[in-house]
Amino acid sequence: DWWEDHLFLKAAFPVDVTADKATYEIPFAAIQRSTRRETLAEKAKFEVPALRWADLSDARGGVSLLNDCKYGHDIHGNVMRLSLLRSPTWPDPMADRGAHEFTYSLYTHRGGWNDDDTVRRGAELNTPLLALVTDPERGTEPAESGFLDVAGDGVILETVKPAESGDGLILRLYESKGRAVSATLRLHRAPSAVVATDLMENPAGVIPSSGVNVSLQFAKFEIKTIRVSFNK
Repeated sequence: DWWEDHLFLKAAFPVDVTADKATYEIPFAAIQRSTRRETLAEKAKFEVPALRWADLSDARGGVSLLNDCKYGHDIHGNVMRLSLLRSPTWPDPMADRGAHEFTYSLYTHRGGWNDDDTVRRGAELNTPLLALVTDPERGTEPAESGFLDVAGDGVILETVKPAESGDGLILRLYESKGRAVSATLRLHRAPSAVVATDLMENPAGVIPSSGVNVSLQFAKFEIKTIRVSFNK
């Protein structure tokens, strides 16, 4: 319950990790930034943005600072800080005043951030598993099945939506660990057509499929948008 004036609240974590660069999640990728304050540009970056996680790693391993709604970070030396609340009086005298609820978490790992599950843990914190109890019914589907599944280290299915025009589903996937990788998209049933598109959903070429499986090749941090159609 925050009612301060001219105070900036941060959570700080001194960690046993030393590195010249820290890594921050950005949309569909990650970016490295310096942990030093030597140049004018570095000194000006008292805070930098990140989405669901920021990470500091060395040869032994590292620490990822996860959050569910706070995007201001600064990592200098071995101290990782997350900006929580501000209290300026201009131009909005009520900025950040009142009750807040948020979650942040530390995830330790071996190797670099992309050698373990930093991306996954950040997504899990922001999209927790929901469990529902329903009445038993007699259905035609098997007891266990999946609508869509992706097999490929670091490849994430980010978007599932109806196509803007015509029938079919738009699927947007991206490679999240900064490495070239092969992946297999498994559909719930065999498609009638799989087409690569640009971000505006314009066709860009046919993608071959084998039954319910679609093989995909990703470059570093590549985004792929595909349109999947099914026979009615």
